[in-house]
Amino acid sequence: FLVLLAIASACSDKNVEYNMEPVDTAHQAELQIFYMAPKTAVSSNYIYQVGINGINYANNGSTLITTFNGVPGGAVGMYYTVASGDVTITLFHRLDGVNIDAQPFYTGKARGLKAGGKYQVFVVDDNADPIVLEAGEMPTFGGSTQTAEYCGTKWYNFMYEADGTPSTDKLQLYIQGDSTKQYDEPLGKPIGFGECTDWESLHVTKTVYNSQGYQSRYYTFHVIDGTTGEDKGQLEYVSNTAGRVKAFTDYWTWYIGRQYRLYVHGVRTSKTVRVAVSRWTAY
Repeated sequence: FLVLLAIASACSDKNVEYNMEPVDTAHQAELQIFYMAPKTAVSSNYIYQVGINGINYANNGSTLITTFNGVPGGAVGMYYTVASGDVTITLFHRLDGVNIDAQPFYTGKARGLKAGGKYQVFVVDDNADPIVLEAGEMPTFGGSTQTAEYCGTKWYNFMYEADGTPSTDKLQLYIQGDSTKQYDEPLGKPIGFGECTDWESLHVTKTVYNSQGYQSRYYTFHVIDGTTGEDKGQLEYVSNTAGRVKAFTDYWTWYIGRQYRLYVHGVRTSKTVRVAVSRWTAY
C-alpha cells in the first residue's frame, strides 16, 4: 500500500516552468560579437570578459573568445539581446594570467542597431569602432525534395594584406562543381574587407544512404581588383612559418539542411597569422 501511495504521489500533476523571456522585437535587437583583429593564437590575445552597454559577461575566469572567434557560442543560433540604437562594446584581456584586467583594452560603439534586427559585430581594430553587419534571412527550401538536397552558406571577408592593413582587393569564392574536380562554380558576389555575401544555397550530393546526407567539397578564392574589377587569379598566401607561398585551397563537409557562416581571416603575407577560414553553424 505504501509503495502504491508513493507511486501515485510521484505521478501527480506538476506545473513545468521555463526560465525564459521572449525578445521584445519592438524595442530590442540581437547581436553576436566577434574578435577579428590579426593576432596570434596565444592566451594573452584571448578575450576573458565582454561588456555590452555596461553589463559584463564572463565564463568563470575561462577564455570567452579566442582569436577569430565570437560569442555567444556553445549552441546554434544564440544571440545577446540589447536595447536598439548604439551599443557600447568593451573587451577585457587577463592582467596577470589569472585575474581579468579591471580596465578593458578595447571600447567601441556598434551603431544603429534596429529593433527586431539580428546583427553580427566584428572588432577588427583595437582603436576603431566595430564593423556591424546584419545577419540576414537564411534561405528556405521549397519542399521535401529540395530540403533533402541543399544547405545554406554565407561568407565574410576579414583578410589583411599586412599586419594592421586590410586588403583593398575583393575575394570571389569558387567551389568545386558538384560532379567535377574543377573550381568552376562561383558562389556569391566578390566581397571586400568587412563585407559579406548574401545567403546562398549550396547543393549537397548524398552518398551514404542511411545518413543525414553530407558531402565534402573543396573551394578557393580569386582576387578581384577592388578598383577595376579585374580578376587577378587565384589567391596566394604564405602557408607556413618557413615563408612558403602557395595558392589557397581548403574544404568543408556540408550537411543537408544546415546553414553555415564562414569567415576568411588572417594576414596574407604573415608566417604566423596565416589566412584561414572558420565556420559557425547558424542553424
